[in-house]
Amino acid sequence: LTWATGEHFTPQLPQVVRPDVEFLDKAEIDTFIKHINGLPVEIPALLALSSLRRSEIVALDWKNVDLDNRWIRVRGSVVPDEKHKLIHKDTNKNSTSRREVPIIDPLYDALLAVEDKTGQVVKMHPATVWRLINEACAAVGVPEVGCHGLRHSFASLCHSLGIPAQAAMEMGG
Repeated sequence: LTWATGEHFTPQLPQVVRPDVEFLDKAEIDTFIKHINGLPVEIPALLALSSLRRSEIVALDWKNVDLDNRWIRVRGSVVPDEKHKLIHKDTNKNSTSRREVPIIDPLYDALLAVEDKTGQVVKMHPATVWRLINEACAAVGVPEVGCHGLRHSFASLCHSLGIPAQAAMEMGG
């Protein structure tokens, strides 16, 4: 604009206020877990509540699930490329995202009940995971928090259980 008009303009853009990410408290988590029992969203929701990102949930392979020792190795992600096609990456969001997380009791029961333990654990589109989690939240009258809000719920739950912040951060990646 300066070149074309000779005048100098300083754009004034409105401040962008990021919305607060909601999370579920202990009572809401209990209500939510009871509701999703047996639903198609149960495993992805419990993985999110165990600190996995949506990209990590849809990338999780059964070879990284250790039911005997009750651990999940978080390795890789499924993300859209520049043409919005989902691609599998061997890397996670950052180096600390490669981690091991314990399998909580409801998730253990749900994983144990799966007959075909080959390939991806969650065989649905990432957007479907988000939509089904929010539908389950709405059905029981708790905030629609999506996958990211369930990750925040994990952090809140760790705090309420007295888990040291450093340990919670490492589990959360």
